[in-house]
Amino acid sequence: MSRRAAALNRAIVFVIGLALIGVGAYAAAWYLRVPFVRDLVARYDRVRVESAPLQGWWQWALAGTLVVALVFGLALAVVDLTRRRTSAVTVTDPATGAVTTVDPGALADGLAAQLAQFPGVHRVRARAVLERGLPTMLVTVSADAALDTVAFTASAEALARGAARALGGARVATQVLLHVDPAAQTEHGQTERAHVPPEVPGAARAS
Repeated sequence: MSRRAAALNRAIVFVIGLALIGVGAYAAAWYLRVPFVRDLVARYDRVRVESAPLQGWWQWALAGTLVVALVFGLALAVVDLTRRRTSAVTVTDPATGAVTTVDPGALADGLAAQLAQFPGVHRVRARAVLERGLPTMLVTVSADAALDTVAFTASAEALARGAARALGGARVATQVLLHVDPAAQTEHGQTERAHVPPEVPGAARAS
């Protein structure tokens, strides 16, 4: 999700929250017989309100509301669920001044290929996405429950540092997500669980 999409979501939630607070306060004030609210309700033209569904514009208003709500909802879903692909990153050699372009997607594939060789790993997926406006190399690893998560985390950290050096300090994040399969039952009926170390920000997570 980009920063603009996140800001849009927060704005929508803020407006809806204010509207719900207002409606709730209005209903509570009416229930508590607040004079101002009671007088305001008494001024309503009940005949006109009750006859609104019989007017010719009523069906068109409902149809328009339905169309606007569907278009807005679909547009918001597309913005939230679509991950924008990253473009090539420009890396400048400080010593020679040479400029090189690096594809984060290809680099993520290289990281995935190296992690796939770790004992206990049986599936690895890699892609480069824009996460809140920051190019991110996202590597998802599925492994057996017997995986040595401590050694795996150390390996993932080392690969992330190597990728950072290869990118020459460019603002590209590396994220490795580790999914451990459910532990198998032992012959004594006890469940064996792999030890999961504390999470290291920006490198590897186990779940």
